[in-house]
Amino acid sequence: MPLPILLGAAAFLADLAGADAVKKSIDNAIAKEKLQEAKKRYAADVMRIKRIGESVCKSMVNLDAKEEEVLGLLGKFKEMMARVENRPQILTNGWDGSEFMKFNRSYIDNVASEVVVSEDSLDTVINEGEDAVEAWNEMKKRESQMNSLSNRYYVLKRSADAILNMLQTMGKGFETELEKLNDVLNHYSRFNAIDWRDMTPDHQAAVDNVVMLAGTLHRLCHIDIVDKTDSPNLVNMKVVKEAQAEANEALKYFN
Repeated sequence: MPLPILLGAAAFLADLAGADAVKKSIDNAIAKEKLQEAKKRYAADVMRIKRIGESVCKSMVNLDAKEEEVLGLLGKFKEMMARVENRPQILTNGWDGSEFMKFNRSYIDNVASEVVVSEDSLDTVINEGEDAVEAWNEMKKRESQMNSLSNRYYVLKRSADAILNMLQTMGKGFETELEKLNDVLNHYSRFNAIDWRDMTPDHQAAVDNVVMLAGTLHRLCHIDIVDKTDSPNLVNMKVVKEAQAEANEALKYFN
């Protein structure tokens, strides 16, 4: 083969090799940029989930505190009712501030850990400079899971806040009703036992209304709104809706 042709072919191959090197360098730079973008976006998602989780925990802790307060009022109610004898279906237990299932934030943390891993986790999926598609897809998968989790967090927070608002409203009204109940009982006797049969029908009806409110408050304090089954939800929506319906019916008493 003539020398000029050989030199031309060598030059062409050199240009081709140079072009491949440039292309590989560009691809590596794009891959590295894509990987860094995936890591940055993932880190932001992790922080978002942590903030939402803390907000949920705060709502649940506030609900626990209000439940303990209301259970204290129910304890006072039981003491008052102990003075009444011969009342049909008198309350016998469960109204004296008995223990209830307190919120355990470890459950929220465990649920979050299923979709939230360390911020450096994407480095274990792929080495920098190689194909970043796998890392990007992993980030998108985790992001989708965290979006689903954040929605469930919001539902749990709204449910806790709704029950808290009901307890606040009903607890305040119930405290007023306890004062009225005390006046009714003192009308018959301040210290001695009171025979239900000696009370007027109006007073008996007033006592029954307070009993009804106490029952609703007691059930609100003891519902477990967190669904710990294998359900994709974090909230026992059936239980929450039933409690809201009962509370709304009881709240009509104050209107």
